[in-house]
Amino acid sequence: MRSTLNLPANLMNDIIKLSGINNKTKLIIIALEEYQKKLKRERILKMRGKLSLDINIQEMRKMEISE
Repeated sequence: MRSTLNLPANLMNDIIKLSGINNKTKLIIIALEEYQKKLKRERILKMRGKLSLDINIQEMRKMEISE
C-alpha cells in the first residue's frame, strides 16, 4: 500500500544511524512489525489469569516420549 507520511526528520535520521538501515521503507516496515509484536504480547499478558487450563506437564511429556 502506498502512503504519504510526514515524519520528523530528526527521528528518522536517528533511527537510520542506530539501525544502519538506509532504506526508509524497510525501516518503517520493521518498526510496524515490532509494534505489532508488542501489541500482541500485551494482549496475551492481559489474558494472564483469565484462562483456566488443567494441564499436567509430566503426563504430556510421557505421551510425547511414548509416541
